[in-house]
Amino acid sequence: MVAALVRAGEPLATDDDLITLWGLVVEGYAATGALLQPVVTRELGLAVPEVEVLLRLLRTPGHRLSSGALARESSMTGGGLTRMVDRLVGAGLVQRVSCPQDRRVIWVQASPAGLARSRRARRLLAAVIRRDVVGVLGEEQAAALGAAMRLLRDTHHGSGATLGVADRADLPGRARQLHPGDAVPAEQEQHNLHR
Repeated sequence: MVAALVRAGEPLATDDDLITLWGLVVEGYAATGALLQPVVTRELGLAVPEVEVLLRLLRTPGHRLSSGALARESSMTGGGLTRMVDRLVGAGLVQRVSCPQDRRVIWVQASPAGLARSRRARRLLAAVIRRDVVGVLGEEQAAALGAAMRLLRDTHHGSGATLGVADRADLPGRARQLHPGDAVPAEQEQHNLHR
């Protein structure tokens, strides 16, 4: 199946084949992602990374994450996230809340307006994804793509050590095994945007 992505029926035997495969992954992601940006900007008045943060908060129990967890899960630097959170606070979409158990931890929590915008973003983006990903690939290939990307994410994030156990339930073999860090707080266990 992987070979079919490059040249039907031919194995991925050469370095060029592998580079082509990776190039197709990157180009396919970029081309499809480019379809989301205008929707996000026009309909929501936000940048894609801002919507990603809001969607992560929407999908997290309590609608909050620590700044550190949010930076890790959104692949942002601490400084980049701080500036983004400042913008979202200024827009009234999130607020910073002190953690009662540990005063060193600051939660980023979605405000009611942020939750409303997140729900709208979820509907809009789901429609684009349904049309431009599932509509092109079909449900089976779209699910296979999701499973492949989850496996890559989990493998390259310490075999999933930073994710909740539920995130690894459908992974094969080694990646599904329990790791130190499995006992994550309930607020963090199910926050991954791409579950």
